[in-house]
Amino acid sequence: TGYTPTSTGDDTITIPLNGIAIQGSPFTSTVITSDADVVEVATDPIQTVAGQPVAGPPAALVTDGLDNGVSGIDVVASLSSGSFASGTLTVSSDGSGQSVFDDLVITQAGSYTIDFNAQGVTDAATTASFDVIPAAASSLVIDSGNNQTAHARVAD
Repeated sequence: TGYTPTSTGDDTITIPLNGIAIQGSPFTSTVITSDADVVEVATDPIQTVAGQPVAGPPAALVTDGLDNGVSGIDVVASLSSGSFASGTLTVSSDGSGQSVFDDLVITQAGSYTIDFNAQGVTDAATTASFDVIPAAASSLVIDSGNNQTAHARVAD
């Protein structure tokens, strides 16, 4: 019989010989993650108003070859076209392997996707397409036509 760990953490292993636990048994084995193997989209961004942080918020998940989250991996976010107006572009993965990008701002209306690239991982992950919609007008500026008048009438 063999022992193959499938998740991180402490495993307690009892080793029997002829049905009796050997001296010192059970043993504790601490399983740690291996290197980062995959980056995937954990949360897709959703429709966002221009000038506001991208809603969702978008997040990436970094895992090892056994699908365990890997912490401490730098994940970089980039736009499919253009660039972010502001925000943190590199977020280190947390204890569960997640990197949450909660302050990315796009000021130009349009449709976008975000690419996530993780340190040590070959393939990037790409979010679903999302729309950035124009923000409400904050002021009205009259370029010409001040002091002009016209007569208006209701059509019959």
